[in-house]
Amino acid sequence: MPKGLDWIREEKSGRLIYRRHYPADVRKVLGKLEKKVSLQSRWRLTATGSTLYHRACAEFDREVREARASLELAAKRKAAAHDPITPEIVEQVVLAFRYQRHQANNLLMMTGGGRADRAVGGLDWMISEFQEWKIEADYEKMEEHWGRIADKLLADACVYPDPEDVEGRERVLWALNDAAMLREAADRLQLAGKAVEPPAKPMRPKNPRGRSKTVTALVEAYKADKWDGWSLSSRAAVEAPFRILNEVLGDQPAVEIDRETAREIFSIVRAMPAGLGKNKDLKGLSILAAVERGRTLGLPVLGPKTVNSSYMGHISAAFGWAEKEGWLVKNPFVGLTAADPVADQDKRDAFTGPQLSKLFNSAPWDRPHVKGAKYPGRYWIPLVALFTGMRLAEIGGLRVMDVETLDGFLSLRVRPHEFRSIKTKESRRDIPVPKALQALGLLQYIEERRKDAKPGDLLFPDVRTNVNGKVAAKIGEWFAAHVRTSGIVGTKLGVHSFRHNFEDRLRAVGVSGSAEALAVSGRSVAGSQSIYGTAGAAGGGFPLANLLSVLEMVQYADLNLDHLKAR
Repeated sequence: MPKGLDWIREEKSGRLIYRRHYPADVRKVLGKLEKKVSLQSRWRLTATGSTLYHRACAEFDREVREARASLELAAKRKAAAHDPITPEIVEQVVLAFRYQRHQANNLLMMTGGGRADRAVGGLDWMISEFQEWKIEADYEKMEEHWGRIADKLLADACVYPDPEDVEGRERVLWALNDAAMLREAADRLQLAGKAVEPPAKPMRPKNPRGRSKTVTALVEAYKADKWDGWSLSSRAAVEAPFRILNEVLGDQPAVEIDRETAREIFSIVRAMPAGLGKNKDLKGLSILAAVERGRTLGLPVLGPKTVNSSYMGHISAAFGWAEKEGWLVKNPFVGLTAADPVADQDKRDAFTGPQLSKLFNSAPWDRPHVKGAKYPGRYWIPLVALFTGMRLAEIGGLRVMDVETLDGFLSLRVRPHEFRSIKTKESRRDIPVPKALQALGLLQYIEERRKDAKPGDLLFPDVRTNVNGKVAAKIGEWFAAHVRTSGIVGTKLGVHSFRHNFEDRLRAVGVSGSAEALAVSGRSVAGSQSIYGTAGAAGGGFPLANLLSVLEMVQYADLNLDHLKAR
């Protein structure tokens, strides 16, 4: 072997390779243990092999240099991004807590309905718990009760402590626990309707290191403010766009992000390789490095819909929130969207009449529903979607208690709960069960389920959430695959296609876009109808008889389901 060529290894076949282990400190960043490159030589090193060897050496050194620079930058950012929990910070957090507690008590008194009385009734139990946690120094219990409140108060104060600062965290939790006990007497007086002098409104503390409100701080404050209202899937969805902000703009003051910078972020998003987290060639790379590697490899980039809804939408929402909160004067990301060459009507097909007939004459719809079937959700969810226009998660998330008789009509009540959020405020509605579904035996199924399940159990027990917390996503995947294997062809045919069929039927009878039709579909009610009367109520405030009359107009002339009717 030539002298000085220390990293050449000879395999049993005689093939020569460059093989060298990366230093331990950079292996995690690079996502691999060693570098291996074929030298296109056997038994002895050729001229080509020599060139490849020296190129591999140079690449190895560059990769190690870049990885160590990345580690150094990350360490600097971490040091700059975290604030120490000083006594002044703890005092400010307690002052903010007292002020917000006073405001919350005032709100309870104004809302009425016995809420203040119930709050007083719970004080004895709560104070007893707080005292017990203090005596036992039970920080685990304190974290469960006060953790999210502490995060919100610290974020409001633009303070971002080191997650590894356990001692500082415990000081904050202890102080909040004490503050709640000291507030007991004032809480009782206030909730009894007595005049209590309000605590002074706290001033936001100056950042202990004089750090400005950075983009990273903005992202964390926005997440802390919105987190409790987000579903699991929404929490997961913001990670990718916010990673871009943190990596590219993290330390920059949010107020300095102008339109030009926003366009640069927009350009980066549009150049992002699709499937970044799944592509082995991009593993361990920063966002900018992944974009460059994607260009080199010719990888496909994100589509317009993903750019707009999954990235720019979340980024603009965060900066829009910051504008309202006074972090900056104007949201620089407003209106930055990618043009989509595919027309809306071409993005997803509705099923044609012959396709519906073929689908609902094949298993599992080749016979009436069988009592005790293993997958009732697979059977009923597509049928309910076809005749009501409900969304997949709305149907899949129905609990046994969500089926009630209201004003004489058996109705499906779409409500948010611990297993499922709802898409919009208009999604919260009551949908009377149309005769078509009654004829197919849905009422009998509901009665059977009520006998076997608790009120809080899901109506369709085979419904599962996916890794992102989306309810019934697995049934949606099964249905889409079933459609394909049945030889039914169309653009993105799935359960949501039934919502398109439903709207087409409403359009055919001339009621699409009417206030009642929008209320049935769970869409925004336009114009003055949305602000006067009871339009804010479930179902737009319309009598269920009106909604049922709309549902009964939905007919599929080419579809005969007599073979599915309950016998």
